[in-house]
Amino acid sequence: MFKSAGNKWVYLYLLVSLLAAFFSPSFSLAETGDIRPLFFEGKAVNGEARLDQGRFYLPLTFFSEYLHTAAAWDEETGKIQLQAGAHPLIMQEGAAEISWGGEKRRLAAAPRQMRGGLWLPVEVANFLGVREATIGERLSLSWEKNYLLSIENTDYQGRPAFLFQTARPFTYKAFLLEEPARLVIDFQGVETYPLLAGVKLAIPPPVTGIRSSKFDESTLRVVFDLLRLAGYRIIEPAEDPTKLQVAFNSLLTAAGYLPAGEKGGPLVYVETSHPVAARSNFLPDPDRLVVDISDATLVGETMTIAGGDWVEQVRVSQFDPYTVRLVLYLKDARDIKDTRNHLVAAVRD
Repeated sequence: MFKSAGNKWVYLYLLVSLLAAFFSPSFSLAETGDIRPLFFEGKAVNGEARLDQGRFYLPLTFFSEYLHTAAAWDEETGKIQLQAGAHPLIMQEGAAEISWGGEKRRLAAAPRQMRGGLWLPVEVANFLGVREATIGERLSLSWEKNYLLSIENTDYQGRPAFLFQTARPFTYKAFLLEEPARLVIDFQGVETYPLLAGVKLAIPPPVTGIRSSKFDESTLRVVFDLLRLAGYRIIEPAEDPTKLQVAFNSLLTAAGYLPAGEKGGPLVYVETSHPVAARSNFLPDPDRLVVDISDATLVGETMTIAGGDWVEQVRVSQFDPYTVRLVLYLKDARDIKDTRNHLVAAVRD
């Protein structure tokens, strides 16, 4: 009798322990979820999906690595935030209710923790424009459309630039238009990402505004309104065909000559909106020092500046779309090394 009663208590203890583990916050998908191969845009990803009670879950890292979404998780409070465009998605670990751009919604399943990591139901990816399909044992995800996912402020060699991120590779055309001055970029086969609406960007010169709209059935047009026509460069990262960077020239707004006797003189100087690089070359007959300032646009017309000392005059012009040229006409022939010691071309931004 005693032995039988003891066994009952042992069985009861084991049952209580299992129930406690099941309902414990630390209980995770590791014990119940099936690991499934995860594919995105037809390629295996660095990670896997989990299937639990008929619902798929994705690791939090998938959202930042593949969906270009800023993801944050506070392990102490359980708060989760994803930022896609201008729309924050705020969730709570273990809770199905979420805030999506300030609007309350409810998920079919709650975010869950597993072995120190966080897993979100695939429904969250659906909110971001991702569709799902099961192919055999694997979960296959893809973008619903080739979206323009983001436009970000960046810089290129110290100059203002903008970085475009699309969902898939694309083709484009870029060109300048006058009256009013603007740079147009037509993205072929790209769609407007609804979550991009409301994103605020810094607007450095020569840009005065940015807008986008559907130009025709297959073209998304992005327009940079400009203070004046300015040169630009388009950089295509070889490692990522879903990105495009647009960098604008620095604006050369002023130029002048300081004679000997004035602070810093004799000095030829220019003022630019952003840092620039320059190279110089001496040419004879007539003697002149040519200074080419790269990735710069001259504001206004060609200038001729009176010189002094060894410089007769300085001519400033737009040599090509990417280069402002300064020509310093020298008064007398001297050794070029000696001339350069006395005549300095300076750039001030």
